[in-house]
Amino acid sequence: MAEQRNPYMGKSPRAWVELHLKKSDEVQKSATLIVDTGSPMGLILAPEIFDEFVLEVIASAHSNFGELLGGFFKILMLDTGITELVHGYRSEAVGKMVKKSHPNFVGLVGLPFLRLGEYGGDPSSFYFRYPPHSHFTQEDHEQPQAR
Repeated sequence: MAEQRNPYMGKSPRAWVELHLKKSDEVQKSATLIVDTGSPMGLILAPEIFDEFVLEVIASAHSNFGELLGGFFKILMLDTGITELVHGYRSEAVGKMVKKSHPNFVGLVGLPFLRLGEYGGDPSSFYFRYPPHSHFTQEDHEQPQAR
């Protein structure tokens, strides 16, 4: 199981992950994103990042941050091997909020992204693991033998 582990960062220390957004084989960029386990949105990006990496614009959504323009993004998490096409959103309010905590933050990941793997933390760092660990053993999947 591969893992990305990051020390908390920001004025008020926050959990974060690093993803790579990919527009094409030539255009790819690292993005440092706050972890928000309470967000029902998998990915919310600052406008400049959204505009640069959105593959296709789709329906908007309403949230406590206002109207969010939707789009599809190709994300990679190099440490874990994740390569996914995900639904994300554009928010100026989120972009401003995360920058207040740390200038490297460009958005957030929410629960739909986090549920792709296992996540957690300790007093000094946050981790994201992929693929998720199965709590079942091979014996759990075997059919009982007829007698």
